[in-house]
Amino acid sequence: MSWQADTRSLVHRFKFHSCPELAQVLAPLMVAQVLHCYQDKPRPDAIMAMPMSYSRWVKRGYNQAGLLARAVAEQLQLPIISGGLRRLYDTGTQQHHSSASQRWDSMQRSLYCTGNMTGLTIAVVDDVLTTGASISAAAAAIEQRGAKAVDAWTFAFAEPHPPLNE
Repeated sequence: MSWQADTRSLVHRFKFHSCPELAQVLAPLMVAQVLHCYQDKPRPDAIMAMPMSYSRWVKRGYNQAGLLARAVAEQLQLPIISGGLRRLYDTGTQQHHSSASQRWDSMQRSLYCTGNMTGLTIAVVDDVLTTGASISAAAAAIEQRGAKAVDAWTFAFAEPHPPLNE
């Protein structure tokens, strides 16, 4: 879904207003899109959630990508690899404060894949795709552990916007 006002509001409530139950509302919408996209090709072998920093998890009380990944995995009857990706350090918020190049720089080598993924196709679930920096870092970490492919599944994507002052 495009990052329009309704989508933005729903995701914002999910992330910042202690509404973890919204994972159950968002997941069927995401599953419908996944099923459409995988009509003519095999689904991934497993799902991983985009990790968040420990400090943000403590503040929020849950990882929204983890809740969404679990709900999607359950509905698609795919295995989920819990803890398959770890943040090596906190890269800070990517909401409105960083330019695209700063986001990419901060994400380089910030994620680690904890297991052997040799020959597997993994879907990484996140709530919003903004610049692609996080999902690209996740894919690089998973591919370093032998995955043959990494698919990005996000509930929404942000419309491209003019670069911030860099």
